[in-house]
Amino acid sequence: MITINVLLAQTEDRAWYAIGGASLIVDEHEGLNFAYRVGVGVEINDRFGVELLWDSAPSLEPRRLIQKADLPRTIAPLETDIQSHLNHYLTTVGTVKFDLFKNISFLGKVGVAQHSQKIEFDALSSGKTFIEGLKVEDRSTVPVISIGAEILTNRFRGMSFQYTATRFFEGNNNAILMTAAMKFSF
Repeated sequence: MITINVLLAQTEDRAWYAIGGASLIVDEHEGLNFAYRVGVGVEINDRFGVELLWDSAPSLEPRRLIQKADLPRTIAPLETDIQSHLNHYLTTVGTVKFDLFKNISFLGKVGVAQHSQKIEFDALSSGKTFIEGLKVEDRSTVPVISIGAEILTNRFRGMSFQYTATRFFEGNNNAILMTAAMKFSF
């Protein structure tokens, strides 16, 4: 019975929160693009927590997927017409927070991300060959690490700002997200 009471007391200390923000993606192959971030998290105690984040870059053109398309070897596309493309990261991370100053904390996050890309395009080659409606998808699970700062607001209780740099390790392509987000505790 004592163990049950201790566990119940510990769950009351947990604070749930929501995150929303915008990111700048720096990618070796795709260059600079914008994305948005939404997520939820729980602070297990003052120092540790867990987050589930969704980063989406609908404007990112995944050129690597065009190279993965099942085109005949005789066709080297000179021109592509992109109809739709999606690039998402669904990330689960453990978080750690250390107070640096009165209202500023250091943030560290480590976890894994499910990266998914999808593209639909048309290809035109030098031989006037036109292939319409090609669809390519790619999914991978990649490690992720993030560092940054959280700044508490004095004006609004339960609200803070997070500024983070997040790196996704995808083989030879390492995407970095520079994110500014608002965190709302409830």
